[in-house]
This record gives sequence, structure tokens and C-alpha cells, in this order.
Amino acid sequence: MSQTPARTVLKDTLLALAKNKVGFSTSEVSGFTSSQVAPAANALVAAGKLHRAKLSPKVVRYFASEALAKAYVSGHVKHAASAGGSTPRTRATWPKDAPMHITPNTKITIAPPPPSGHFRTNTHSK
Repeated sequence: MSQTPARTVLKDTLLALAKNKVGFSTSEVSGFTSSQVAPAANALVAAGKLHRAKLSPKVVRYFASEALAKAYVSGHVKHAASAGGSTPRTRATWPKDAPMHITPNTKITIAPPPPSGHFRTNTHSK
């Protein structure tokens, strides 16, 4: 099966990017979508021309050699996962009944009321 010129350009681009010490991820390749890059990168991995560095279940970077991949993984700082899964939202440090702090740079915008009969302000037409 012959390869199209676009597919050859993509694979050549991936091989060139993989030689960098930080490699590449599918979303970083400009000029192509990640849905084009991922299958091409996987084909190159299957052919033994690229090596994966799996940083997390969702983050994968590709490198030209196993040594580059291992060096990147060893230098990559892993973030500790929280015990409860996702991290809780950060709340304001001031109490709910604290007075407003208005400075000379504070801009107050008062929107006009919606037309009568409309209760959802983001859906009414003018």
C-alpha cells in the first residue's frame, strides 16, 4: 500500500519533532489535527520508529529513542493525586457577610432588565 504525500509529510514531521528532547504530543503538531496525528504516531510506534513516554493515563509524549523517553519521564514532576479524586473548589477566604471593597478602579455595570415575559436573560431576542 503506497502512502499519500500528505501522510508522508505528517510522518516526516513527527519523526523530526520526536528528535527534540521534549518530544511531542498529538495536540502540539501544527498543521494537522490530533485525530490525524494520533494514528500516524501509533503506526510509527508499531514500526519501532517512535517511543511512547506515558506521563499519566491521558498524557502521552512521543520520542525518537527510548533513552529520550526515559530521560523525559525521569525529569517530569508528577503531581500527587488527591485522596478524594478531583480537587475541591477553592472558596473565598472572606466571610459571606463581609462588606464590599470598592476602589477607584472598580467598575459597576448595571444591565437593563429583560423584556417582560422573559425569565432567562441569555435566551431572549431583541
